[in-house]
Amino acid sequence: MNNNQTRSSLNMVLREYYLDWVNNWLSVEAFAGYHELSYSQAVDIIKIGHDLHESFIETLPLETRPHWN
Repeated sequence: MNNNQTRSSLNMVLREYYLDWVNNWLSVEAFAGYHELSYSQAVDIIKIGHDLHESFIETLPLETRPHWN
């Protein structure tokens, strides 16, 4: 696996962690406990995942982006 593939895979994993938190958890504490992370590690992963997710959404064609009415 080359560096670009590794970076892409890590990007995807961090976005998946973020989406897991958004869709399945009510608190950072519960998310952290389930994934065996410290609170600060969980916060860092959520923040980074959020930023990566938002950047990913910006790469999608406008007509396929999620929109909320």
